[in-house]
Amino acid sequence: MLGNFNVHIAQGSYQAQGGEEHLSTTVLELMKLREFGRVLYVGAHPDDENNKLIAYLAKERFMDVAYLSLTRGEGGQNFIGAESGDDLGILRVQESIQARRVDGGRQFFTRAKDFGFSKCAQESISVWGEDAILEDLVYIIRQYQPDIIISRFSPVVADRHGHHQASAILIGKAFALAAKTSAYPDQLAQLDTWQTKQLLWNVYAESGVKEIGGQITPKSYQIPLFIPARSRYIAQSFSRLAAESRNQHRCQAMACLASEGASFEYFEWVAGAPLLKETFLQANEHDTTIACFKFKQTVDQLIDLVTGGHEKRAAAVLHSLLQHISTYADDPRVAKKRLAVEQLLFRLLDLEVNAYGNVLTVCPGEKINIELNFRHNALLPLQLIATGKHTARLSPDLLINGKEQLFIDYRVPRDAAFAQAAWLKEGSERGRYLTKAIHEVTTETGTLSLSIDLKIAVAGHVVDMAIPILAGRPRETSSLRGTTLTVSPPVCAVFEQPTLLIADENPAVVKVRVKALGKGINKGKLRLTATSECAIFPQQMSFVLAEGEEEVYAFALSSGASPWSTELSFEIEIDGEIYKEAMKCIDYPHITPQYYFPTSTMKVVKAVVNSSVRRIAYIKGREDEVAEALKSFVEQVDCYEIAHFLTADISHYDAIVLGIRLYNYSGSYTWHVNSKLRDFVEQGGLVIGQYNTDYDLEGATVCPYPIQLSSNRITNAQSTIRFVGDHRILRYPNVIDASDFEGWTHDRALFLPQAWDEDFVPVLSSADQGSWQESGLLLVAKKGKGYFVYTALSLFRQLPLAVPGAYRLFANLLNYRGAE
Repeated sequence: MLGNFNVHIAQGSYQAQGGEEHLSTTVLELMKLREFGRVLYVGAHPDDENNKLIAYLAKERFMDVAYLSLTRGEGGQNFIGAESGDDLGILRVQESIQARRVDGGRQFFTRAKDFGFSKCAQESISVWGEDAILEDLVYIIRQYQPDIIISRFSPVVADRHGHHQASAILIGKAFALAAKTSAYPDQLAQLDTWQTKQLLWNVYAESGVKEIGGQITPKSYQIPLFIPARSRYIAQSFSRLAAESRNQHRCQAMACLASEGASFEYFEWVAGAPLLKETFLQANEHDTTIACFKFKQTVDQLIDLVTGGHEKRAAAVLHSLLQHISTYADDPRVAKKRLAVEQLLFRLLDLEVNAYGNVLTVCPGEKINIELNFRHNALLPLQLIATGKHTARLSPDLLINGKEQLFIDYRVPRDAAFAQAAWLKEGSERGRYLTKAIHEVTTETGTLSLSIDLKIAVAGHVVDMAIPILAGRPRETSSLRGTTLTVSPPVCAVFEQPTLLIADENPAVVKVRVKALGKGINKGKLRLTATSECAIFPQQMSFVLAEGEEEVYAFALSSGASPWSTELSFEIEIDGEIYKEAMKCIDYPHITPQYYFPTSTMKVVKAVVNSSVRRIAYIKGREDEVAEALKSFVEQVDCYEIAHFLTADISHYDAIVLGIRLYNYSGSYTWHVNSKLRDFVEQGGLVIGQYNTDYDLEGATVCPYPIQLSSNRITNAQSTIRFVGDHRILRYPNVIDASDFEGWTHDRALFLPQAWDEDFVPVLSSADQGSWQESGLLLVAKKGKGYFVYTALSLFRQLPLAVPGAYRLFANLLNYRGAE
């Protein structure tokens, strides 16, 4: 796949720090242009990739490498923000893009959703829908045409996470199906069947939750690949490249340090041609066609010209190659190099084209003035053929780094779609997205944005260019970090809170924040609608907002005594048009900001939640929404950062609640916090601890008293709950029964305790189908005059979703002292 070749380094090279000589970016891209090998690396989640291997293959072996993550990681945790579900998926896609920019790979996805932790592969495949995901995988293989597919996981070695093994099983089936005309024949109208040469498993020591890899003892039939400490061509070591790439997954708390030095990767045959050390990653049939040979001869000539400082002659040769590339009919892989040749030609010409919309958002039908900035070095004559009705010539006698500017009036199409991630357009179900546009869902990695189509003639050769329209003005691009112009509705709105639980009979207040995005004055009416009968007052409200203005409008909902639930949505009517969109923005320093406009709903539940607790202290965990939920039935909830809690007077609180994963972040405060909590409990107080993970613990403790965690989970959110005896924590002030565990989502419990102090009494037990009963879901211990309660139940997921039983159970935990 990759033959041996020598490159003469001359004037075109540059001197890196430390006196090491490395090749220019142009030469590196030419060296990549002459190679035809393609590798598809496959995993289940965005952070399952092998960053060092991808970087080595892309930047040292100059192969075309792509990482295919079956899911977007929507069901994972978020260690840097509040995004979850679809929003977290958008964030993790952007982090993947940044990772690929570092390690040099491409990125693909499928319609599969990360629905949370899964214990077995068959469950994962069943929830995803095997046929739909296979269709996506076959499409990617046929479109990308890899020579080798490498799976991060094994189809036969069980893994702690069912998604992992499922990804290996499915890519194995897709490997065979992609070559068959009977498999997904509708794809063959645009694509050809493709037989990948080999399917391999990249052997690893253990999967774990945070890191993949480690030292292994290779078997005789596993083929090693040596990865040197440093590259021959770039100034950065592969360890540093891998660490920088992996560290882009910041919402997953990746903090990988570079482990300098050479290393080995090991591979095991799964399917296809035999795996032989002598031929592994070596030249294949694509190096033997006449078209390929001629193409490589031309590229070698270009490398000599560029390294010799003859950029103008190189530009002419590259231009000639571009004109004749479509004639390589006997090798379609050469013909597919067209885009890469165009990009290299533009690099040699130092051609840069940017379009600025001067605003952040624009509505369908609005007209804006676009600023087009051009830069080139005049090695070849350039002409702008057309931009709509406009024509302009770029002067052929510009000086090096010369610039030209053009302003164009641009009207946004009236039927332009509002910005939204392509995979979210048709909605989703638990296991997958419902869109049928496979090309968009597998390759699109951002939200919909506007672009302007240009035709540029390079010495007579016409090149079509789609230039994304950047938001803001040229001087603002650094702060906006590549944000593109976003199509928006004229007015958007958002519920002030996504869910609401009503625990008394008083009318509830629902607030909607409305913001005007359209130019001029926006006049309209705001209404709320409900999925079930619910008295809403007033029925509608009128508003008048200028561009950029926003206002909050309050509606009252009657409550009553009987339990009920409804889903609210809003309608905004302007000039007879109805809008139901909210505006969301995901913005972190390490990604390009993403603006999009999903529809917005609010879940409202009326439930009977009895409680006499008035004041509680809540020590906040990371991105913890529990405290806000507790305010619906607790009069006073005081939130503390862990450092401030240590100096606070806590004697007047009815209870203290420890935030989720608190002990994963407590650090040097752990001993002091535990000491203060023990004093509070033993003097008659009540402390409630919530789940922590069994990794990243600052010490072995997860509470003031001995509890040992496991990595065990109950992933079925509807698993049967058994009551262990008749504990009074389940009887006061709310009588808890099986109905209180209905309607739970995602999972039932996680990181369950496996051993505990003899004073702890188990209250509940449950199990996934085929697994043993876990009794560490809810533990209660009498300590001195008070009580400590630890729960591994996923209450932190249920409370923000207004699951009534979760509120009733948590109320009982808080009122436990009153049950005496």
